[in-house]
Amino acid sequence: MFLDEISRNRLSKIFRKLEKSLVNINIYNRHSRDRTRVYHGVLSTWLYITLLLLSVLIIILFSNLSNETISETFSNPTFKQYTELYETYSTKLICPCSQLLIPYGSFTEFQVRLHQICSSDFIQSSWYERFPPTSFLRRQIHFLSVASSYFQTLATFCDFANETINGASQHFLTTNFVNRHLLSNHSFVSTMNSVLNLLILSTRADFHYKMSLTTVSMHSNYYVSNMRVNADLRSEVLSNSSVHYEVIIGVYTPEIYDMKGQYCHCTRDWSCPVNFQIRLHNWLTDIDWQIEGIYGSCTIIDSIFKSSMICLFKKGCLTRLRILANMPEFVSVKPLDSELPSRYSSDTLIEKIFDEMMVENWNYSYSYEQFYHKCQPKSCSVTYERKMNVIYIITFIVSLIGGINIILRMISPIIIEIILKLMATAKRNRITQIPMIQQENHRK
Repeated sequence: MFLDEISRNRLSKIFRKLEKSLVNINIYNRHSRDRTRVYHGVLSTWLYITLLLLSVLIIILFSNLSNETISETFSNPTFKQYTELYETYSTKLICPCSQLLIPYGSFTEFQVRLHQICSSDFIQSSWYERFPPTSFLRRQIHFLSVASSYFQTLATFCDFANETINGASQHFLTTNFVNRHLLSNHSFVSTMNSVLNLLILSTRADFHYKMSLTTVSMHSNYYVSNMRVNADLRSEVLSNSSVHYEVIIGVYTPEIYDMKGQYCHCTRDWSCPVNFQIRLHNWLTDIDWQIEGIYGSCTIIDSIFKSSMICLFKKGCLTRLRILANMPEFVSVKPLDSELPSRYSSDTLIEKIFDEMMVENWNYSYSYEQFYHKCQPKSCSVTYERKMNVIYIITFIVSLIGGINIILRMISPIIIEIILKLMATAKRNRITQIPMIQQENHRK
C-alpha cells in the first residue's frame, strides 16, 4: 500500500510537471527574463501550434478528397490486349481506327435458307415440262391444263426471291461501315443487329414493291389467262373468197362457278376462288378428283396464292397426278420432306410463304475480332481519375509543411502583438469612458 501511494504521487508529479511544461511551452522568448515577453512568447507558441495543426489537417483532407488524373497510351495493342484493357477501363478506352471505311463483307457472313420447294424437283423443267400443253385439253378449269404453268410460276417465285435477296446481300456486303473509333463489343453487336434487321426490312419492302407492280400491271392491262376463266378468245370468219378474207377475234368473259357454287366474273372480281379438279369422263375412265390443297383463281399467280402444298408432301397424291398426266414410270418426283425443320406447315397458304419471300430463316453472323483487325487501331488511350496514394500524400504534406512552418513562425508573434494591442486599446477606451459617465451623472 505504501509503495502504491509513492507511485501515485510520482505519477501525479510527472503529470503536473508535464502539464506545466505544455502550458508554458515557448519557442520564442523562453530565455528572456522579461515576464511580459515570456508571456507573449507562450501565446505566440500556442497560436503557432494551433495554426500548424489546422494547416496539416486541411492539407490531409484536401489530399484525401482530391483525385489525380492519369492518362495512359498503349501502342499497337493486340486483340487479346485490347480485350483485357476494355475489361479494366470499359468505355473510357478510346482506340482510333486507322481504317475508317470497312466493308461489311470483311467481317459479316450472310446466308438465307429458302423454303424446301425452292430446292425440290417441282421447280425443275424435267418435271413441269412433262405436263400436257393447254391446247390439248378442252376443260376450262382443269388442273392438268395449267399444271406446267403452275409449277413454272412456283420456280419463278423462288428465282425472284433468290435474286432479290442475293442482290440486297451483295450490295450490303460491299457497303462500307464508317467509324472513327473502335466500337466496344456491346456497341458493335447492338449496331450490327440494328443494321441487319434494317437490311431484312428493306429487302422485304423492295420485294413486295416489285411484286405489287407486277400484280397491278397484270390486272390493269387485263392479260388473258391461259386457264380461260377471265376471258376466252374466239374467231369468226366473216367472208371467205379468193379476193377477200376477213377474221374477227372476239373476247368473251365467261361465267364460272366459284367454290360456293355461285357465279363469279373475273372481270369484276380478280379473287374469284375456283376448284381445280381433274375430270376425265369417257368409256374407259370416270375421274372427278379435287387435288388436295390446290385451288384456282382468275390468274395463275392468284391460283398459287390461294393454294397450299399439301399434295406435294404426299407420295400417293403425286403418284396419282403423274399417272393422270400420262407420265412414264421413270419420271419420278420426290415429295417434300415433312420432317425437315420449317416454320411453315404443309397447309400454309403459298401466299403467306411468298409474303415472307419464301424464306425459312435469315442466317447471318459477324465477327468482332475480324472487325477489330480491319479497324487496325495503332494505339489506345485512356484517361481516368484515382485517389492519391499514401506516399504521394505524405510527400505532398512534407513538402508543404516546411514552407508553412516558416511562415507561421514568422507571423504568429506579429498576430499576437496585434491582438494584444487591440485589447489594450479597447481596455483604455473603456477606462476613459467610465469617469466621463460619472461626471455626467454628477452634473445631473
